[in-house]
Amino acid sequence: MFSLKFYRESRTRIVSNTVVMLLALIGFVRFQFEPEQPTIFANLVVEIYAPLQKGMTRIKGAVFNFYDHYLNIVNTSKNNDFLQKRIADLTSEVFELSSLKQENLRLKSLLAFGEKIPYKKVLGQIIGWDASAENKILRIDKGSLDGIQIKSAVITADGLVGYTYKVYQNYTDILTIIDNNNKVDVVIDRTRTHGIIEGTSHMFCRMKYVPKSEEVFIGDVLVTAGLSLIYPKGIKVGQIVNIKLSAEDLTQEITVKPSVDFTKLEEVVVLTAPAESEISALESTAMPIASP
Repeated sequence: MFSLKFYRESRTRIVSNTVVMLLALIGFVRFQFEPEQPTIFANLVVEIYAPLQKGMTRIKGAVFNFYDHYLNIVNTSKNNDFLQKRIADLTSEVFELSSLKQENLRLKSLLAFGEKIPYKKVLGQIIGWDASAENKILRIDKGSLDGIQIKSAVITADGLVGYTYKVYQNYTDILTIIDNNNKVDVVIDRTRTHGIIEGTSHMFCRMKYVPKSEEVFIGDVLVTAGLSLIYPKGIKVGQIVNIKLSAEDLTQEITVKPSVDFTKLEEVVVLTAPAESEISALESTAMPIASP
């Protein structure tokens, strides 16, 4: 009984599979694509349209390539602009850092030099310069509100600059030693020979009232004599660069190059008030003739 049922199911499954395969074969044969021979008109149309289609395809490809190339150029240009701007920013930052470093070095040098002088000090930034034929005047960004007083000595780490002759609330004008209205009592550091220097029309000074009998050499260094209430004693003023002797003159004609380079001056220190012991020493040795 079981064998008969199994036989019938197997036969039915075989018949069903056979029918499905026959239907699939018939469908494949029936719907198989049969190539057709193109007509004369179709050939004519293709011969005319195909070159146009080929050209349009090339144009389309060229347009896409141009557009891609253009986008690449635009992106590259944008990247270059960004990089150029970044390079400019970095260059500016490096320059600013370098300027700050140089300024810090100058300020440290000024402060270190100022520690040796028993005066109160005000650090000033130069904001103006009047270098006309007759006047050599500097203006700094500090004034009476900062404790600056008239006729206060002005120095740098290199030496003497001048003295304050006009003091405003927030600004001060400085009469430099290269101005011919400024007179400074000095001594030659090597021989302690006294004299007075005054400015000339150029960036030099002349030393006056040095007798011919005094031994003076080119290269001798001049320092303040400290015989007035303005300039402390011992501040470097300049160096002798030329000496002229005349038979009819009683004194030597001496040219002095200031120790301060006024063409590169940026900051100065104003000595506002000496210590009490310094005031006493200055008053005891003061000479009116040396006052500017």
